[in-house]
Amino acid sequence: MSERDDLTEQAFHQPPVTNDKVTIATLKRELREARELLVVRADHAGRLADELVALRAGGNTSGAVQILSHNAETGLDFMLGLQGDLEDVWGRRVDPADPEAVSTYVREVVLCAEDELHEVLAEVHWKPWKDSRGIKDRDKYREEMADVLHFVLDLYLAGGITGREIIADYLAKNNENLGRNKSAEYRAS
Repeated sequence: MSERDDLTEQAFHQPPVTNDKVTIATLKRELREARELLVVRADHAGRLADELVALRAGGNTSGAVQILSHNAETGLDFMLGLQGDLEDVWGRRVDPADPEAVSTYVREVVLCAEDELHEVLAEVHWKPWKDSRGIKDRDKYREEMADVLHFVLDLYLAGGITGREIIADYLAKNNENLGRNKSAEYRAS
């Protein structure tokens, strides 16, 4: 772990210290319940993927988009909930209605996310003067991307943004970018 990582951990991710056995037991129970729920969600995701493949193979893309959109919203809200719970455990959840706290929190989270993005880059052969290309270690790459996702979810939570809003914003931006790709003026600029 680099010195910068140590500082990030010390400044941002120190959980509240407690010797309260009830609190520790409660946290362990809640973690066990969350893991069990994740197993159920993973099984549901697998069945959903099979259903989507079947719909797409049958030419029913609108049905696939509708199912995917609904389940993505549910999945994003679930992930936002897990992340909010984690922030509660750390004692760091910010109230979106508190502008001063949000500004401070967003600045800290963006800096942490930036640091994690550099760790993602460290898992890729990216230097143009070298012959190596691609991802060095897929498992480490995935781990760093999960770290980035945690911070991105924190940023959504800070804005009080829901899974439905994330999907709506993404689809709007995706359509805009598709339009840009077709625009000769945009590509020329």
